[in-house]
Amino acid sequence: MNFFCTKKHYEEWVAKMQVSQKHFCLTAAEALQVAQMLFSR
Repeated sequence: MNFFCTKKHYEEWVAKMQVSQKHFCLTAAEALQVAQMLFSR
């Protein structure tokens, strides 16, 4: 999991690391919601 402050920062990282752009971005609120679904009982 990686965290980026801006979409531009993310795009620069993707270009530099030469990774597939088959990723998706979540807001902090969305990420917390997913974590809660994954790790709550």
